[in-house]
Amino acid sequence: MLVVLGRLVDLGKLRPVIGTVLSLADIAQAHALLEGGSAGEGRGRPRGKIAIAVG
Repeated sequence: MLVVLGRLVDLGKLRPVIGTVLSLADIAQAHALLEGGSAGEGRGRPRGKIAIAVG
């Protein structure tokens, strides 16, 4: 399944939408964004996915 998804990304037919990239140290902020709290724009759910950078 991952191979198929990778091919779709390579062909430009599938494009992930990353709205925010946060460090692992900012995991509380990521959680607040998911909950629609004050860490974000304050207008509900974030646009795109929240990615956590580790390492």
